[in-house]
Amino acid sequence: MQKSINLTLLSVLIIASFSPAFSQVAISGPTCVVSGTVYQYTISGPWDSTATMQVCVTAGSIADTSIKGNCTEQTAPLGAIQIVWSESGNGSISITSTKGNASLQVQLTTALQPGVLNDHVKFQMVDSGTVPATISCSLPTGGSCNPSYQYQWQRSYNAVAWEDIGEANDQDFIFTTSPDHATYYRRKTTETLSGTIVYSEPALVGLNLRNN
Repeated sequence: MQKSINLTLLSVLIIASFSPAFSQVAISGPTCVVSGTVYQYTISGPWDSTATMQVCVTAGSIADTSIKGNCTEQTAPLGAIQIVWSESGNGSISITSTKGNASLQVQLTTALQPGVLNDHVKFQMVDSGTVPATISCSLPTGGSCNPSYQYQWQRSYNAVAWEDIGEANDQDFIFTTSPDHATYYRRKTTETLSGTIVYSEPALVGLNLRNN
């Protein structure tokens, strides 16, 4: 019985001694990226003292001023690399090494944009007791490759201090009552995957003053 246990342990030790920490070359990191932002990517592989690698990038550049062009020199393996994505469409990182090759595809998107107010409702003058026209705002864009948006309309009396309007969570703001003060309105948009937030330009609803 003791001999059987010893043989089993010996087999485990032999397998472990010939099993590298990383069985193949791989690269990991963000695959949905915004142009002009620096992203870090982790590189792993079954490296040894003789291993060399080269990293090349399309639709971006390596964030190292000492590197000219879109490829590193063939050097000792890197544990990580920083990339600045700078073009539209899709990009890629490719690794060529003496221990194997790997690549990662990325999709470029734009920074979150808040949408645009309809010109006709950027400024309204209404009589007291009159319900203003709906403030319409176009759909936001960007923020993620598969964006999900949440809306919150806000109001302010001075365009400085803003407060949320209860249950005003639609793309457009529909008035149900007449304001009792000249009031600014804007739409807060949150892209839920990235957590980024932007605000539309403000719309102003003013009140006509009438002398009795």
